Amino acid sequence: MNRRTFIRSSAALAACITLLVLAGTEFGLAAAESTTIADLSLTLVPLQPGTFTLGNIHAKEGSDEYPPTRVTLAKAAWLGATEVTVGQWRRFTDSTGYRTEAETNHGMFVWIGGPTRFAKRAGLSWRDPGYPQDDTYPVAGISWHDAQKFCAWLTAREKAAGRLPEGYGYTLPTEAQWEYACRAGDTGPDMEKAPGDYAWFAGNSDGHAHPVATKRANAWGFYDMIGNAWEWCLDWYGKYPGGEVTDPKGPASSTAKEVIRPIRENRGNGWNSAGPGHGTSPTNRWSSPDLDLRNNLGFRVALSPAQYRDPDATGKNWVCFFGGITNTMKGGPGTPCAAMERETEPNDWPRTGCPAHPVRSSHRGSVGSLLAGEWHVVLIGGLYRAARH
Repeated sequence: MNRRTFIRSSAALAACITLLVLAGTEFGLAAAESTTIADLSLTLVPLQPGTFTLGNIHAKEGSDEYPPTRVTLAKAAWLGATEVTVGQWRRFTDSTGYRTEAETNHGMFVWIGGPTRFAKRAGLSWRDPGYPQDDTYPVAGISWHDAQKFCAWLTAREKAAGRLPEGYGYTLPTEAQWEYACRAGDTGPDMEKAPGDYAWFAGNSDGHAHPVATKRANAWGFYDMIGNAWEWCLDWYGKYPGGEVTDPKGPASSTAKEVIRPIRENRGNGWNSAGPGHGTSPTNRWSSPDLDLRNNLGFRVALSPAQYRDPDATGKNWVCFFGGITNTMKGGPGTPCAAMERETEPNDWPRTGCPAHPVRSSHRGSVGSLLAGEWHVVLIGGLYRAARH
């Protein structure tokens, strides 16, 4: 990591921001430094405004990393130097009493390898992700909504303490912010050439996550950008626009024409990702339903100008995943099925059937949807399947 002075007070950051804004510049990140929210041990590293190429210059049409897009980030931001840790998440839950989707939704998915890849395990959550951990590990088994709750709590907490400028808050990074931070000014990052120096991945992780910041940071001071845990981004999973864009935030909604599938973007690769090679590449993309609860998926925070509000916050998209394959549809058809019990396990298709749309009991697997709620039956690929809305 480059030599940096860690300002041990978020108040110093807020004061610096305020002075720079009053001086007529927006944050002036060229002169700004990293800062730490001391009582959370949460270090934030500045993203200086700049231009870079989003995507893979070697990708061909049909790849989700195509077309390469010239992106300018004109607005200043900070990103967490590391993924949010178990200890930081614990402070949030202890302060609010919040229970994660995994804790209220019968467990989470754990990596088992092979063609099955993930299997649902009841009783597991961020508190026990299926491998030993302590407070220095990246928190895992966190849904997109869980991560947003943490960001909202952190924003309210820091705003109440007078440590946030008007119009800024904590959120998930956009995909563009994330890749810009990962590349750290390099079009062919050195991390790809020696991933073992920078990342925990399938070749060196022994099948589990590791404490954050135990590998080298990239040139800008960000740790674990190409390994350890996959990370949620703010964006819907969509096609790159190509050409030149400024401060992109991805598709405006889950039904926008550029959406590949109406699920959320993940970046960063995980402790089970293949490597070296594309599995540890800064351009590698993944995507997950909002309620995806995997023991290799976490997040890092961004301090950014307030992002757009999610137009699909009420949830109208269905996502059913089974057999390692994700099938998605937008909107209906969806019919409430009174015969399905509310507490039916997600990995056990209801056998009672539904008068309007009978469930074929031979089709078994795990199901999820963007928001938890009542059981419905949806038509996907010509087959009726159970899902919760």
